[in-house]
Amino acid sequence: WCACRRCVAEEAEEDADDCATGEKALVALSAKLRAAIARGDASAEPSPLSKLLAQAKLLAHFNDVIAGQIGVDAAEAFVQVGRLNEAALAYHQVLARARALPFAFVAPHRASVGLALAALLLRMATRPASSDDEARVALGRAATEAREAQAALALCRGEDHETTRRAAVLLQRAASLGNARKEAKLLGKLLERQAGRASAGAAGESASIVCPPAEPGPERTWAGSDGEGPLG
Repeated sequence: WCACRRCVAEEAEEDADDCATGEKALVALSAKLRAAIARGDASAEPSPLSKLLAQAKLLAHFNDVIAGQIGVDAAEAFVQVGRLNEAALAYHQVLARARALPFAFVAPHRASVGLALAALLLRMATRPASSDDEARVALGRAATEAREAQAALALCRGEDHETTRRAAVLLQRAASLGNARKEAKLLGKLLERQAGRASAGAAGESASIVCPPAEPGPERTWAGSDGEGPLG
C-alpha cells in the first residue's frame, strides 16, 4: 500500500466516485419503492418491498439519509396494509443505523423513528393475534423506545414541544398497558385457583351423597350352651 500524495489522491477520487454511484443507486431504489407502493405491492406475498429494503440496507453506508427514508416509507406502507411485523422490522433497521451514527444532529430523526416504532409496538401488543410473550416483549420495547425518544426530544427541542409530549403520552400508555396486563394475569390466576377449590369442594360433596356412611344395625346374638355368644 502506497501513501504518497498521488496514490492517496487517486484513492480519494475512487471513493468519491463509489459514493456518488452508491447515492445514485439509492435514489433509483427510492423511486422503485414509491412505484411499488403505488402499485399496492406492500400487500403482495412475498412483497417486493422487502427485496428493495434488503438492497437499500447494503447501500446505506453511501447515504444514510436516503436509506433511512426508504425504510420509513416502506414501514408506513406495510402499516397501511396491516403487515405490522414487516413494518416493525423496517423501523428497527432504520433505527439501528441511526443509532450507529455519532452525530448529534441525528437525534431528532432517531427519536422520530423511535416514536413510530413505539406506537407500532403498542398496536402489536394489543392485537388479538399476539401471544402473551409477544405482547410482553412488544410493551417492553415500546416503553424503552418512548423513554429514549422523550429524553432526546426534551434535550434538543424542549419539554413543551409537541413531539416531546407525544413521547410522554406513548410512554404513559405503554406503562398503563403493561400494568393492566399484569393485573389481568394475576386476576386470571386467582380465578383459576378459586375455580379449582370450588371444583374440589363439589367433588367432595358429590362423593358424600353417592356413598353415605353406613349406619350400625341392631346386634344379633345366639344362645350357646351357656346361653351367651355373638351370632356368627
